[in-house]
Amino acid sequence: MKYDYLTNELTDWYKMAQERDRLAIQHSESILGAEMAVFVQGMGLSRTLLDFVLHGEGQVHDEALKAKMGVADRMFLLLWASWHDTLTGRYTAAAEHWRSLLEAPNFLLAFTWDPSLAERWIKGDDVKFEKVRKAIRNALKDEGSSDFAREWDQRHLRDDRAVQAFSHTSTKAIYSMLATATDERGNLGYQLRSELSVDRTRELCIFLAKDAWELARACGAAFSDNTKVAELWGGPGKILLEENIGRLTDALSELEAPSAAVKS
Repeated sequence: MKYDYLTNELTDWYKMAQERDRLAIQHSESILGAEMAVFVQGMGLSRTLLDFVLHGEGQVHDEALKAKMGVADRMFLLLWASWHDTLTGRYTAAAEHWRSLLEAPNFLLAFTWDPSLAERWIKGDDVKFEKVRKAIRNALKDEGSSDFAREWDQRHLRDDRAVQAFSHTSTKAIYSMLATATDERGNLGYQLRSELSVDRTRELCIFLAKDAWELARACGAAFSDNTKVAELWGGPGKILLEENIGRLTDALSELEAPSAAVKS
């Protein structure tokens, strides 16, 4: 046909993009430190806990349990998507999920402490994050932890505000994630395409690894009435959490140390 040559040119980018992703992931994995193993273990534990619940319950009919399973599974998938986008240098796409990753563990805990909230949510009611935070605040206060409840709420409110912009078409979401380069005249500019940065890849992967363990922690609490979940999370799960959070702290300190600065 007349425009066959153009059609081929317009579709070749897809194969090229797939090959670029393969090479980018290979390179990114080679420069990651402890954060990669920590992420893999956190995701593996989260998946195992979810499988215990699914296989133990079979077809889920309980509305609150169905809501919790849906939230946990969605967070797992978003973590995987954000990890993949980070390894390929698509930092803007990876950041799109940050707010959901921040909110999901809190939804799990709120639905656990207030099943009626989960039932309203799964029926289509608009359960905003403020209601979720309020449910957790009240639960913490009921346990006699008023000061901790206030500190927890303020910290999560700050975190939520910090990531909100990345869920919208904002200048912060776009330009803070773009790679920069200096031209021959010394002018600093943005590169409007995916570019791998060693430091940025490692930093974002460290935080995603932490999120993977936040999911595991939330699943351990949300599904603690399942015997297998209680045994795995209550024993080795919590020990691994403490060890791996320590490894991430060390990895972040190593990355932030002046002597560890690496130019991409």
